[in-house]
Amino acid sequence: QALANFLGTVAEMSPYLLFGFLVAGILSVFISQRVVEKHLGGKGIWSLVKASLFGVPLPLCSCGLMTGPATNAASFVTIWKTLGSKTAITYLLTVASCALLSGILLDYIAAGVDFEVATRPAAMLPPLIKNASAIVVITILALGAISKKKNRN
Repeated sequence: QALANFLGTVAEMSPYLLFGFLVAGILSVFISQRVVEKHLGGKGIWSLVKASLFGVPLPLCSCGLMTGPATNAASFVTIWKTLGSKTAITYLLTVASCALLSGILLDYIAAGVDFEVATRPAAMLPPLIKNASAIVVITILALGAISKKKNRN
């Protein structure tokens, strides 16, 4: 039963994850890491403001931007429809403000700390492991997407 539930979940989410991987791949080709680091990686409040502004409409990864998971379109529309526009906008501004204040606090606490290893854990893995893992995940997701399509027909 657990395996069937797992495979069902994979089948449901695989098209969206594959689409997300595609978008992430396209963005990584056209937007260099240097550009991202230049605009979002600097010290000070302006980098934090830009990161918060990017995080609000782009809930792509909940591990990097606090605003993303709390402001995804589904939750925002639900709040808008059930509690009204004033509450939804207040919610959005509150989440963005908390993200900004958390960033300022973290910058203050972590001043002088080198986070290179913590922010790039995949750099510690050998390329063979990284590539094999990517192939396994994409294969599982592709099989899930194919399974979902077959079940619809």
